[in-house]
Amino acid sequence: MDILTPIKATTAVVSVVALALIFAACGGPAASSTPPGSAPPAASAPPAAALDLGLDALVASIGEHDGKAVRVIGNLVAQDGVARLCGALLESYPPQCGGPSLKILGEIPADVVNRLDRTSDPGLTKALWGTVLVAGTIDADAAGGPTLTITSIEIPPSA
Repeated sequence: MDILTPIKATTAVVSVVALALIFAACGGPAASSTPPGSAPPAASAPPAAALDLGLDALVASIGEHDGKAVRVIGNLVAQDGVARLCGALLESYPPQCGGPSLKILGEIPADVVNRLDRTSDPGLTKALWGTVLVAGTIDADAAGGPTLTITSIEIPPSA
């Protein structure tokens, strides 16, 4: 089995998920259930939920999301004590980030770490990688570049 096959499969899964999110976002407005001639229901404040974004869109408009809660799917690459959420994985071993990326801050739970791919060659730098869904808060002005502080992280069901 080619060692790059899992990386290519991961990249394909991320691409499919990104396309699904784009198509879902293009849906039209829901039909109104208010009968003609009646008053519309009183507006209520929307819940303070995390904003679902694609990683490309998030990085492209990072300043608009400073201090806000977001949810985003991407490729996690953790190496040398630094974790990044990447738009794509380069086909190296261990893989490296390709495309836009964000530094991830916070603890990654053992159940997630245990499901990530990892280097097995003792001569290589230890690295972990895989597709994750991260919810967290953006700091667009962090020293060293924008960061995403984890409030939750999981392996998406399709990964």
